[in-house]
Amino acid sequence: MGERRLHVALDRGWLSTRIVTSPVEIQRCVAAQGLVCLDKDRAPPGVVVRAEAWVGALPTLSAVVASVVDDLHLLEASPGYDVSHSEPQWPARIFVSIPDRSDDIGALRFVEGIVHEAMHLQLTLFENQQPIVADLKGTMPSPWRSEDRPFGGVVHGLYVFTCLRSLFLQLAPIASGASQKHLEGRVREIQAEIASIDVAELTPGLTSVGADLARGWHARSVAPP
Repeated sequence: MGERRLHVALDRGWLSTRIVTSPVEIQRCVAAQGLVCLDKDRAPPGVVVRAEAWVGALPTLSAVVASVVDDLHLLEASPGYDVSHSEPQWPARIFVSIPDRSDDIGALRFVEGIVHEAMHLQLTLFENQQPIVADLKGTMPSPWRSEDRPFGGVVHGLYVFTCLRSLFLQLAPIASGASQKHLEGRVREIQAEIASIDVAELTPGLTSVGADLARGWHARSVAPP
């Protein structure tokens, strides 16, 4: 769906080469939203290597991430919290916070932020060719916000977390110990969040294509693993 490049060289270090310091003008833009960009050198090498290995375990996913993300900028976050960000005005740029731990769970949290924003970019690219939202003003409850969100935001969240659930289900069998428990826990959390979405309320705000996709994503994510 919406890949900009069909062939991407995934040499060792493909993720680290995408971590760059954001230009000053972009730092100012995200600062206006309460986000603080960090220099690329703040990325813990061990976390980046582990994250690359986790994503690399799924070649199709790593190819998609590499095809849509040119630049990854680091964000500051409070201990225990993860932050990620992307905007349609920057179609190949994502922002992800550095986890407050450098073990495999920290790397998995970093992976979640990367994949989360990469999937937003991928769906936006698809929408440029095939609109999926019909009602741009309507809103509805979202499991990821404490306030009603536009239909476009809810369907984006549905797609992104459907992808993350699939990712975690595929990684859990090759993980062990605390990492495996973390992945299994995230699958349960995401499944419960998606199950709370009222698809009958969402689909009238979407195009016929968008409604079909939303029903499929929802059904796939609430089904038993």
